Amino acid sequence: MRSEFHVIQDINQPELIRISKSKKDLRLHVRVFTFNDGKHEIGLIPSLSLSSYGNDRESMVLMLQETLDDYLDKLLELKIELIEADLSAHGWKKQQFHSKNFDGPYIDKAGILREFELPENTVMEEQMITA
Repeated sequence: MRSEFHVIQDINQPELIRISKSKKDLRLHVRVFTFNDGKHEIGLIPSLSLSSYGNDRESMVLMLQETLDDYLDKLLELKIELIEADLSAHGWKKQQFHSKNFDGPYIDKAGILREFELPENTVMEEQMITA
């Protein structure tokens, strides 16, 4: 699966994953946080526990896209029960009336700063992407 990031203008949209196992298709809207740790540009999709880094923003984005593609490819190889278990382990919840949809977990910017041991004044960009 070769997905391409598209930035969504409305940053307040909820995170969402839609799975169509019969079509071997997965669509998602997830938050991406980017920042510089002093040495590298870091890209992070915390709701899927995915990250990448690069010497510059362009290389980081390419690595993050490859990391996301690999994760999604492996996810679609699994049985639906295992897909649901994996997403649940990351805090995703299956929607009650739309069984192919999953709502994303709450993400706390302060928690990201703590996890990476970054100063509070670290400039962090937040974007919503679709793939």
